[in-house]
Amino acid sequence: MCVFINHRNWEVPDPDQPLWRYVDFTKFVDLLINRSLFFSRIDRFDDPFEGNPVSGFLESARRRGDWRGIEEFYEQKKMLKGLRKYSFVNSWHMNDYESVAMWNLYLQSDEGIAIRTTYRRLQDAFLDNRDVTAGVVKYVDFNEVEYSSDHLSDYLFLKRKSFEFENELRLFLLYDDIPDPEELKTIVRGPYEYGTNIGVDLSVLIESVYLSPTSPEWFEDLVRGLLAKFTDLDLPVCKSELGKLPR
Repeated sequence: MCVFINHRNWEVPDPDQPLWRYVDFTKFVDLLINRSLFFSRIDRFDDPFEGNPVSGFLESARRRGDWRGIEEFYEQKKMLKGLRKYSFVNSWHMNDYESVAMWNLYLQSDEGIAIRTTYRRLQDAFLDNRDVTAGVVKYVDFNEVEYSSDHLSDYLFLKRKSFEFENELRLFLLYDDIPDPEELKTIVRGPYEYGTNIGVDLSVLIESVYLSPTSPEWFEDLVRGLLAKFTDLDLPVCKSELGKLPR
């Protein structure tokens, strides 16, 4: 079983907190075939602020004339550029209910799927013996907050306020053998091009499967058939409540 570490600075949800992972059909099939969760390399994310130091700290240091603080900011920025290539993330949305915003954000067609689980199930589902850090992402104003940490991985749990609707639980995996701080400043290529997989027990992980509000009728039969073929699990497959008309 994978070992979850309660991060020193980051809260974790209640064990029974529902979690959702919104995926397109291709990623859902990949989960079933490989029986693993994919951890994306953090520097591959679209948001360029991911894994960067907070510029509000730099501006505050400048106002104070704190040259040591300014130097520290730029040193951390150089090291974080390399560290991001050795850092991998798997994200879940915390919510008691489905989210219209998440359906719209992550699904590019009518053939979308949301996997529902709980934090307890997620912890118990891992099969590989690799340490994973779990933490609730903090959403901050990078231009205003004066945040600084001696632990570079802390910056990987920060996102801009604009993403607050994601309400993200972040699973973080650090590559086992990372270069020393000075080497990180010059790293060009990381160990995996896009990310890495960690094996999971699907019968533990998946509580139920939800289909996109606009998915066609035949799509439910296809999903049920795939679940039967690859998992032998009789899991609840639900059409999203968001597509229903009021009574």
